[in-house]
Amino acid sequence: MEISVIMSVYNTKPDYLSEAIDSILRQSYENFEFLIINDGTTNKETLDTLKKYKERDSRIRLIVNETNIGLTKSLNIGLKTAKGKYVARMDSDDISYNHRLEKQYIYMEQNQDIDVLGCLIRKIGKAQTVEPSNYIDFTQNDYESFIIKMLFYNVGPIHPTVMIRNNFLKKHNIKYDESIKKAQDYALWMECISAGGKIKNLPKVLLEYRLHNAQITVMDNSEQIACMQNTSIQNLKRLGFKMDEREYKMLVTLYAPEYNANPKCYIDALNKLSLLNQQINRFPVIKFNTEIKIRWIHKVVKCIVKKHDFSGVFHCYTYQCIFSKALLIWFKDHVFKSICQKLYSKRNSSYEFYSNKEK
Repeated sequence: MEISVIMSVYNTKPDYLSEAIDSILRQSYENFEFLIINDGTTNKETLDTLKKYKERDSRIRLIVNETNIGLTKSLNIGLKTAKGKYVARMDSDDISYNHRLEKQYIYMEQNQDIDVLGCLIRKIGKAQTVEPSNYIDFTQNDYESFIIKMLFYNVGPIHPTVMIRNNFLKKHNIKYDESIKKAQDYALWMECISAGGKIKNLPKVLLEYRLHNAQITVMDNSEQIACMQNTSIQNLKRLGFKMDEREYKMLVTLYAPEYNANPKCYIDALNKLSLLNQQINRFPVIKFNTEIKIRWIHKVVKCIVKKHDFSGVFHCYTYQCIFSKALLIWFKDHVFKSICQKLYSKRNSSYEFYSNKEK
């Protein structure tokens, strides 16, 4: 068995669920098992849909949780059960393109140094209108810079797109942290990185990512953000960056579009982080300090655009950032790519970042 596809289901709308299951069953690569964890579903139509597909295709292994135990624990059941050389994630409301498993499998076979492989996505909404994602693929950049970015926020692969080497997970005893209800993928990526694993995205759009009001990220976005922030703090501590809790809070709210404290508190925390990195010799100084400046530029711009708050501008540190290489990198990643995405959506053209769509 080469691939184990893992998908957890809890009261998913039957039409969404059918599209998700069909998209896996019609894959061009057929040597897989499809582990569907029924996480205490109570909706009769959803249960009938699962039963129908189980009877239709022998590759489906239906695992039933008597009660709803949550996504994190359900995914661990899937990991424990998986027999495949690779584990592929799938969500019960998304759609994989026909060649997704084949493309990812071939890439993993040809690139033995990659342990976690995602892909690019397109968003689909209620009207089924396909749009380019605003996701920025940082895994294509310098890998050390990608890891530094991961200290502050989850810029790793989108969870339902990944394929992971099963033997890598087992060798390092890596699984989902069951104390984390949301943003469990971020914690998993950090575990993989800490174990020496390498993460990358295949630069092809191979999955349609559905946006709707019942999504975990939509239903309780505040808890999702809190889980990501706690994961970031724990990782900083694990790497030896010893700071007080207020300073940690400053660092993990750099992506928020408002200042939770005086901007000077953020700058002090960033300067301390830079000094600590030099002392413990964790990351290359130039790359680390450049990323810190990029994060601050991003914070200042978000506060200006979304809250019309210019208070972060009036600090000498801000001018040090904008008169450095960091501004050019930030502009390329966050402005240039955004413009290209909008042009793509408007003209339905083949912008290179999304030109490899496979159906």
